[in-house]
Amino acid sequence: MKDNAIRVVKSVVASYVASFIFILIIALMMYRLKLSENQVRIGIMAVYFLSAAIGGFLLSKSMGKRRLIMGLSAGLIYFIILTLMSLVINKSINQDASEIIKALAACSIGGIIGGIAG
Repeated sequence: MKDNAIRVVKSVVASYVASFIFILIIALMMYRLKLSENQVRIGIMAVYFLSAAIGGFLLSKSMGKRRLIMGLSAGLIYFIILTLMSLVINKSINQDASEIIKALAACSIGGIIGGIAG
């Protein structure tokens, strides 16, 4: 049981390391290419998707079973931590419901695809 928890933590940490790297790339692109707000929003959704996919892939690879469920779990954990961090930093949710649902979908689908690939 303890080993499984460690695997989950490692996969979520890897997701956030990937997020950090992807967000740095987006920031560089914003600086160099003068991206519009809409383009940045799309890029952030892609970051959510790719980061959750990486976490789902790593978790399902390390668990070796129930890949779809492991991927979905990694994506949902990524989303929950992301939402909680946003609440702590902003003291409220600054997005409308549609943006939150899009982020949840990106994290869930990314995690599932990563889990299946693992």
